[in-house]
Amino acid sequence: MTCTRTGAHIFLAEYGKYAYCDAFEVGPVAYFRIVQTGRRPLDHFLHYTVTSIENWWDRHDARISTLITREAGFINHGYEGIICPPVPYGDSND
Repeated sequence: MTCTRTGAHIFLAEYGKYAYCDAFEVGPVAYFRIVQTGRRPLDHFLHYTVTSIENWWDRHDARISTLITREAGFINHGYEGIICPPVPYGDSND
């Protein structure tokens, strides 16, 4: 399995969180190996938006978790990504 984007910055719409990960696309499925999450953007560019999550293993683990979604559940914003939308002040990263 070839990595589509190392160091991808993604938005998890269901949770209202951002994540830093490696992204893999295999056919109609995307896999994300997540190493960090937070309520505020972790980077200036956004590479994926995940709108629905099929499985998210070890999501409460402090280190690494794996998220899987189908083709209809994510938007790939391209290798360079898009400028990350602003987040209202007062939201904290956790």
